[in-house]
Amino acid sequence: MKKISLTIILILLLSCFCYSQDYWKGSEYISDGVRQPLIIHSSKEEAKILKDRWQAIGEELKTTDGLLAGTYVKAGYRGWYLRWSPKNGFVYIFHYENINIIDYSYGKVEVSGSEVTFIPEREMQEEFRDRKLTTPKLWIVIGRNLIPKNQIKDFADYQSGLGEYNNWDCECMAFFSKSKSLPSKAPRFIIPNQYKHLFRPPIEGKIVFAGKQIIHKATEEFGAYIETPVRVNVGAIQGVKKEMILRTPNYGRTVVITKVKPTYSEGTITDTIWDEFLFQKGMIATYYDYETGKYKPLPPIQVGTKVTTKLF
Repeated sequence: MKKISLTIILILLLSCFCYSQDYWKGSEYISDGVRQPLIIHSSKEEAKILKDRWQAIGEELKTTDGLLAGTYVKAGYRGWYLRWSPKNGFVYIFHYENINIIDYSYGKVEVSGSEVTFIPEREMQEEFRDRKLTTPKLWIVIGRNLIPKNQIKDFADYQSGLGEYNNWDCECMAFFSKSKSLPSKAPRFIIPNQYKHLFRPPIEGKIVFAGKQIIHKATEEFGAYIETPVRVNVGAIQGVKKEMILRTPNYGRTVVITKVKPTYSEGTITDTIWDEFLFQKGMIATYYDYETGKYKPLPPIQVGTKVTTKLF
């Protein structure tokens, strides 16, 4: 009985191994227009359909004007690739670490002005974080961006660094943008008239006062840091709110607003004191200079420094 059990276990292990080998061996790759080849985990037939559609759209893009159609990227740890053209339709891919395709859809497209409608022939089939993946059906082209219609308000806030995007610190992309790795015409950033009311300009001003630095020594919970109180020349009239973040153009410094008046606001800039400098250089805030590969002391905060809610 023991011998039979061991034999069954061995057969199961071998079958799992063979399945795994076939699973990977049967995979094809998408490489054109993506950061690195994407592995398609599917049957050979389905993988070929997806790959052929992706390449057919790419070929059409070489001859079309490319102002609307193109290859779009939404980068991230788990990200997306999207490619579409008028005749060959669309391919919509959800991937993991720019290596493995988690799921995908493809189908036909209809174009009306700046609106693009996706009509899936193969819809996404997987779930992610307990939610079924789906393909947005109606998209709006704005400049180099392709935005689901129900996300236009979010995109408007992202452009100006307002709303939930005021505190956006992710290095990933929040929305689809045309791939910079492929040559394409750069259409002007034209907002369709029916959406213009959603777009607000970023809040912009400058530092008009910088106070005395406050040094906070390291504790068991937090490292050492320096706070500098500042005043900026924008306030409630311009849309500033308490806890809002205003960005400066240098060293990644930000002003966190603590008090808002009609025409001005007060806040703090926090600079980190890296541990290696605590003993070598004293209580000095630093930044990393990529040109020299070394940490350097941060310069004092200057009156007149520009501040903005804009992310980029």
